Amino acid sequence: MPHPEPDPDPARPSVARAWDVVLRWARVLWVCRVSAASVALAFVLFRKAAPARDLFMEFGRQPAYWVAFFGLVLLWAGIVHFAARKVLAQQAWAAPGQRLPLPDRVRERLQDRYRLASAWVPRLLGLGCLGTVWVGITGARGDLGPAQDILGQPDPGWLLWLLAGATLVYCAYVFLRLRFLDAETRYESWLDYWDDFRFGSRSSLLSDATPLWFLEERQTETRRLLALGTYPRGDVFAFACLTALAAVWLWSVARPDHVAAAFPRALLVPVILALPLSVLAYLSTWSHYLRLPLLGLLLLACAVLSGLTPQFHALRPVDGAASVQRADLRGALDAWTRANCPGGGECRADPVILASAGGASRAAFFTASVVGDMLDASQPALRTRLFAISGVSGGAVGAAMIRAALDDAGPDGAPPCREAPSTLFGHGTERGPMTWKTCLQGLASGDFLSRPVIGLVFRDLFGFALQALGAGDRAVLLEQAFEDQYRRVVPARDGAAEGGLARPLGRFPGKEARWSPLLLLNTTSTLDGRRAILSDLLPFWCEGAREERIFPAAIDVHETLGTPHGCDGGAPPTAARRPERAFRLSTAATASARFPVLSPPALVYRPGIPDPDKAGPYDMLVDGGYFENDGLTTAAELARAIEAVRPDLKPVILHVTNNPTSESVRVSGAGQPVPERSLMAVDWYAVPAAPLRTLYATRDGHAAEATLATGERAFSLSVDDQLPTPGAAGCALAAPAPEPRRAPGIKELSMSWWLSGSVQDYLSRQICTAGNVREFQRYLGTVR
Repeated sequence: MPHPEPDPDPARPSVARAWDVVLRWARVLWVCRVSAASVALAFVLFRKAAPARDLFMEFGRQPAYWVAFFGLVLLWAGIVHFAARKVLAQQAWAAPGQRLPLPDRVRERLQDRYRLASAWVPRLLGLGCLGTVWVGITGARGDLGPAQDILGQPDPGWLLWLLAGATLVYCAYVFLRLRFLDAETRYESWLDYWDDFRFGSRSSLLSDATPLWFLEERQTETRRLLALGTYPRGDVFAFACLTALAAVWLWSVARPDHVAAAFPRALLVPVILALPLSVLAYLSTWSHYLRLPLLGLLLLACAVLSGLTPQFHALRPVDGAASVQRADLRGALDAWTRANCPGGGECRADPVILASAGGASRAAFFTASVVGDMLDASQPALRTRLFAISGVSGGAVGAAMIRAALDDAGPDGAPPCREAPSTLFGHGTERGPMTWKTCLQGLASGDFLSRPVIGLVFRDLFGFALQALGAGDRAVLLEQAFEDQYRRVVPARDGAAEGGLARPLGRFPGKEARWSPLLLLNTTSTLDGRRAILSDLLPFWCEGAREERIFPAAIDVHETLGTPHGCDGGAPPTAARRPERAFRLSTAATASARFPVLSPPALVYRPGIPDPDKAGPYDMLVDGGYFENDGLTTAAELARAIEAVRPDLKPVILHVTNNPTSESVRVSGAGQPVPERSLMAVDWYAVPAAPLRTLYATRDGHAAEATLATGERAFSLSVDDQLPTPGAAGCALAAPAPEPRRAPGIKELSMSWWLSGSVQDYLSRQICTAGNVREFQRYLGTVR
C-alpha cells in the first residue's frame, strides 16, 4: 500500500520542509482552480450579499422545496469533487514541458509527491460547498435577529438539520465511493480501506496522459482499471454528467423562462454554480496540456465578439411601426383638472407628484405598499390627485406597475388583480376582499431575479450569435419577467396580448374623463452624466413661439431618437409632424434600472434609418440612480413648471424612499434634519475602495440636496431601521400612530430583484412607523 513519499532530505530546516508542503498543496489547489473558484464564489455570495442570505428567509415554501435545494447542493458538491479529481488525473500539470505519457518511474515519483494533497483537496472542496450554505443560513439568522419574533417567522436555523443530513450523505459518498467502484477494495479489510482512503493510495492521480482520456484505452493505468471492470463506470458517469450539463446549458440559452420556473430562487444557486464546472474544468486540462491560458482566452474572445455587436443591448422598441403621441403640459393639466374639478370654475385641488427612490424590488414593493394603502384609505382620493410619478430604478418599476394597474382598474375604481400571487408574503392566509394594497404588493412580489441571472451567466457571453438570431439580452429577460408577473396577477382584457406592462409608454388618454398619472422614468446618460428621461410628457411647453423646458438640464430620450420639437404657431408640433417611437412600460422602467452587473447599459438607436452609420447609437443609458437615486430633481422641476403654467395649482411632492434610516436625527438651525454620524465598519479594502464608494454614495448626496430644494410641500415616507410595535402587520397609514416603542429591525435589508416573504412583511409594516403616520397626517392636512 503506497504512502506519501518521505522527505528526501530530512536534514533540511523545518521551515523549508513546511514551505515545501505549502507549495505542494497550493499547486494542487491551483490545478483545481475551477472547482475552487466555484466554492469561493459561493462563499463571497453568501457572506457579502444580503439578497443571497435572503433566500433562506423564504418560509412559505413546502418542505419538498428545501429537500430539492439540498439535493441540488449535494449534486453541486459531487460535481466539484469529480471535476477536481478528473483534472488531477492529467499528467501535464505535474510535469510541464515533459513528453507524455510520463515514464513509470517519473509518474510514480510525482504520484508519491502529490498523492496526499490530491486526495484531500477535491474532498475538502466538495465539503466547502456545504460549508458555504452554512454561512448563508447562519447569516440569514443574524440578519433576521430579534425581528423574527415580531414578524412571526420561524428560525432559519431549522435548515441546519437538513444541511447536516446532506453533509453526512456527502461524507458517506466520498468515503464509500471506491468501495463500490474499485473491485480490489471490496475485499479489503476496513482498516486497510481506511488507510487507502486517508492517503489516497488508490486515486486516479496522473493516470491520463492526454485530455482525451476517454479515447486512450491503451494507457497502462486504463488497461488495469478496465481489467477490473471499474473504469467504464467512471466513463458513464462522466459522459452522463457532461451531457446533462450541456443540455441544461442549451436549455438556459434557449428558454431561460422555463429554467427559471423549474429552478426558482434558491434552487437556481447550486445549478448556476455547478453548470459550468465540468466544461470549464475540462478546458483547464487542455490549458495544462497545451500550456495556454484557454479559459482566459475563451472569455476574452466571447467578450470581444459580444462587444462587436452592440445592437444586442439596444433599447427594445415596440415591434412594427407603432408610434405614440405624448401629452403637452397644458393638455395634461387640462385633463387632470377635468378629472378632479368636473364642475368647472376655479379648481381647488392640488396635483400630487410621487417621487419614488431606487432600490430594485425593495423600492417597487415599498412604493406599492404606500400607494396601495393611500388608494384604499386617503381622502382626497389619490386616484385622481396623482398627476405624475417620477421613478428611479426599482422605483420606476413600481411606478410602471402602479400606472398599468390604474389603467386596468374596473369602472368603479376597484383593483384589477384576480388574487394574491403565491410569491406574496402570507400566501394561503385569509385576506378578505382584494384591496389596492394587496394588489400592488402582489405585482411587485414576483421573482424578477432568476431570468436575468441566467442571462448573465449563460446567454450574454454568446451575444454575438444570439443577436443574429433576434434573441434578447438579460435586460430583455428582466423586462419579460415584469410583464409575465403582471399577466399572472391581472387578467388580460379580452385576451389582449399588449396590455399590462407591454402597453406603450406615451399613450395619453386625451379628453377622456378617466385620469391616469403620467410617468417620468429617470435614467443616466453615459455621454455627459445627465439625467435622460423616458416620459409620457413632452419635455417643454410653449409660451407663444418660445419653447420653455420642463427639465432644463435633462435629456429627453425621444428627442435623442430624432423627435422634432418647437413651438411654431404657439403650440407643439401636431401628431402628424411628431411621430414618436413607442417603448413598452417594461422597457422604459428597465432602462431606468440598468445597474451593473445584472443589467447592461442600453444603447439608443434611431429606427428606420437605412444608413447603418447614421442609425446610431446616439446615447448609452445606465441606471437613473447614478445621477440621483430619489427622482426628486425631476419631480421638483415638474412642480415648478406646473406653477408657471397654472399659477392657481399648488403641486405637492410625495417622496417615498426605501433605504433603512434612523429616526435619531438632530435638527439644524434651518430646521432641516441632519443625520448623526455613527461608527462605521472599515474593511481591509476600505481605503482602496473609497473612491468607488464615494461615487456610489454621491447619488444619495444629490437626493439630499434635492430634498432640501423641494421645501415644505414635500412629504417623505421612508423605511425605518427598526420595526413598529408588535401587532402592526395589518396596519394602515390612516390608523392611529403606534406607540413610540420600537423593536430592532432586520440587520441588513435585502435589495435585489426578488424579496423573501420576511422582507416583504417587514416592508409592509414600515408604513405604520410613527414617523410615516405623522407625515401622512401632515399630508392630509395640506393637500386639497
